[in-house]
Amino acid sequence: MSPRLHLIVAAAVALTNILTAAIAQAVPIIQIRSVERTSVAVVVKGTAAIVPPGTVFEVEVLSINGRPVGNRHKIQTVEKVSVGIDRTFEAKLQRWGSLDGFDFPKGQYQLEFLAHFNTAWQTPEIVRAVGVEVDDRGRTGRNAEPRKLPPSEDLKTTAQYGRVLRAIRTVTVGEMKEPFKALGKTRNIRLEIHDTAAVRNPVRTVNATDMLFREAKQAVGRVTPTQAVVLACVGPFPAGYIANDLFRSGGSVNQALGGDYATTLREMCHRMEQSCKAC
Repeated sequence: MSPRLHLIVAAAVALTNILTAAIAQAVPIIQIRSVERTSVAVVVKGTAAIVPPGTVFEVEVLSINGRPVGNRHKIQTVEKVSVGIDRTFEAKLQRWGSLDGFDFPKGQYQLEFLAHFNTAWQTPEIVRAVGVEVDDRGRTGRNAEPRKLPPSEDLKTTAQYGRVLRAIRTVTVGEMKEPFKALGKTRNIRLEIHDTAAVRNPVRTVNATDMLFREAKQAVGRVTPTQAVVLACVGPFPAGYIANDLFRSGGSVNQALGGDYATTLREMCHRMEQSCKAC
């Protein structure tokens, strides 16, 4: 082979390798097929290439119409999403603390699809299928590199964990097929501070219609030993409202209402409605 022909062949091979690598890098794992908004969730359906069936991942809303969601209105999959045998998936995104209903805004949602390939995330079968090294007990190290997975724009290299699935997608969430129905009968919510030492009660009232449970204590301030904070849910009830202690004497939480980090006061009102026989 002449030197000139050798250079041409070598250049062609190099170009083929570059194109092959570019095509591989361009292959996305996550492909969105449909998005549906309901009164309970935003349902995202799609397919997942490259990763084996049974791979699980999480989906979280990063922003809505360009505004970061943050922890106050955290919207994500409550349960991890599993890739089906036909490589399809269905992710139900719900708002923490409002799992029975939430009026999701319309607009552009930026989603993050995330998965690690260690045994904390995946089954031993999936870990082995993607080529992660395991010890004799089937455990992975901190760097769980999925060596059998080909390059993809959705696989991001990390210093600690090897390549992980981290895909960012923007989807359009439109109108619901049916009008949103508010959770329960409660229309407005207020916090009432009652004091056994006072002549008239409540001594103070705080508007709490859009408040989270974790925000309530800061909103009412210090609760003295003679005070209690009442959660009053206003709506078409026989008395015009239903109520229960949110914080009892001295500020202790009424555990019967079941509040946690992301629970909204509206959901607490809904629970009270469900246990109210006269409502």
